Amino acid sequence: MAYYRIEKRHFRVKKYFLIRRGVKSLYRYLNQYQAADEKVKKIAKETIAAEETLIKDMREYL
Repeated sequence: MAYYRIEKRHFRVKKYFLIRRGVKSLYRYLNQYQAADEKVKKIAKETIAAEETLIKDMREYL
């Protein structure tokens, strides 16, 4: 039973860091392609905001 809890927590932590890495990549692309269409940049910013909210919410379970 204890092994299951450790395994489950490890999965949550791994997922948390994957999401953080994704947000960093989105920021990098947003800065790299500053000449992109405004609609695309708006979608990217909304996605970043949603994923940052998810990260904050996930911290409670870690």
